[in-house]
Amino acid sequence: LKCQHNLIDENVGQEVWGDKGSGPESEALLAIMDEIKHTPQNPTHVHKASGLLYEHLMTSPEKPDPSFDVTEWNRQWDEVEAEMKRIELADQKADVDLDLL
Repeated sequence: LKCQHNLIDENVGQEVWGDKGSGPESEALLAIMDEIKHTPQNPTHVHKASGLLYEHLMTSPEKPDPSFDVTEWNRQWDEVEAEMKRIELADQKADVDLDLL
């Protein structure tokens, strides 16, 4: 886990600042990241595994929401996916256009 934190620090620094990895913003962000890394786990948030996830989900005490419309949800999700695809294609086209300059 510690190795992952160090890798994240390096990647965030490179992605956010590139070669400009200094200044008050970077110092503040690094201080926040350091605080998060050194914050101990809260024992109330840790739950030991007990059985299979499938079994827990199938025997959930919660009742399904009777107002939930699966057909409408799927329709809306299809719209979201179509919009994401449109954005992805527009980004690819913009990248190609930049390469041609």
